[in-house]
Amino acid sequence: MIRMLNVFTLGALAALIGNAQVPPTTAMPPMSADIEVERITTLRDGNVLKHRTTGHFYRDEQRRTRLELGDHVTIFDPVGRKMIALNLTKRTARVTNLQNKPEDRRSSESVDNESGAAVDLGTRDIAGYPATGKEHRTVIPAGSALGNAQPITRVSRQWFSAQLTLPLLTTVDDPLAGNTTTSYQNLAVNKTPDPGLFKAPDGFSVTQVSWIDRQAPQKSTNPLVPQSLFPQ
Repeated sequence: MIRMLNVFTLGALAALIGNAQVPPTTAMPPMSADIEVERITTLRDGNVLKHRTTGHFYRDEQRRTRLELGDHVTIFDPVGRKMIALNLTKRTARVTNLQNKPEDRRSSESVDNESGAAVDLGTRDIAGYPATGKEHRTVIPAGSALGNAQPITRVSRQWFSAQLTLPLLTTVDDPLAGNTTTSYQNLAVNKTPDPGLFKAPDGFSVTQVSWIDRQAPQKSTNPLVPQSLFPQ
């Protein structure tokens, strides 16, 4: 299944995927880092669009994470089972209770796809840490719900650090969304971030919602993070 998401979702996915895919018993060192998301889109006339977004990523010993990209901040708290989406410009906080999150369901934006086996890319040093690379290819067959006459191939390459339990470099070549690269720099490992980073700031307007409430069609206060990211 492929979801047609805003490309900047990729930055959030790269930052938080450690929480979503690593078993709960796996140790995760506290850390902070700068994060960069770059998108390059080539138009049919040969014109090239480049967009670069920088931000910050934080994680503590409890696996709580904070991702800052632009004026949007996403906090994931696996202990309190909640997600907090902050809009720094509007000074709003949307707190989603994940206690009763149902199993993921296929959305109307999903299409059938065919995925091959992952290709091992070996090991390389990234930001001073060894990282293992994997390449995944996903093919949307011709005649899908998108209306494509020919197959569409999406290629993602991820370099994952087992020591940090974090993908340090992710590239996605997507004919539908362009080429996106997410990378980490200036890592500060085994330094616990300020606990105040993992809660809504004082003075923000707070809206409490349940996961069921989020299923209703609405404009999200945070376009950066896919709802399907967070574990049960």
